[in-house]
Amino acid sequence: MGGPLSALVAEVYLNFLENEILKSASEARFVHTWARYVDDVLCIWTGNTHNLQGLLQSLNTFDPAMKFTMELGGSSINYLDLRISLVESQNVLTPKFGIL
Repeated sequence: MGGPLSALVAEVYLNFLENEILKSASEARFVHTWARYVDDVLCIWTGNTHNLQGLLQSLNTFDPAMKFTMELGGSSINYLDLRISLVESQNVLTPKFGIL
């Protein structure tokens, strides 16, 4: 790390990892949205918690040198410097964004 190509190599490797896991893991069908900035991922999940644990296990077994962790947000979650909340308006959930 620290070399001029480090960021590029890390980006290429994480992109490879995401493509392989999201293609091959059976739990990947529950991923509605997958957004990553450097090493922070925001995943909108449509399955249950048991399946989510399975995806986390798949991510963590891909490369033993990498460790993925999970934070469940419920109706709001912090991602980078944003608070993302789901607000019900006329029986429709819409996202609301705030700066931390």
